[in-house]
Amino acid sequence: MIGHIKFFDVRKRYGIIIPEGVSVSDRGRHVFFYEDVLEGGSAHPGQPVEYSLLPDYPTARALSVKLLGKRSYVPINQTRREAYGTD
Repeated sequence: MIGHIKFFDVRKRYGIIIPEGVSVSDRGRHVFFYEDVLEGGSAHPGQPVEYSLLPDYPTARALSVKLLGKRSYVPINQTRREAYGTD
């Protein structure tokens, strides 16, 4: 599956992926991941990823996350409204 990093918290060591074709506001379809399943370096907002999901898990959780190249979009959170801007 393909998506991009919504955010990654370095201190708490987890992040969220927005799957391809899913809107930022559709939080019920976002994918949670821990740093230990991350391959390829540090995760940055907007960075494209390839991932697989844990089977039979009640919420979407990544089994593996592979970083794919440069980020193309950067999530911007201003006054609690989410939008996208370019690098």
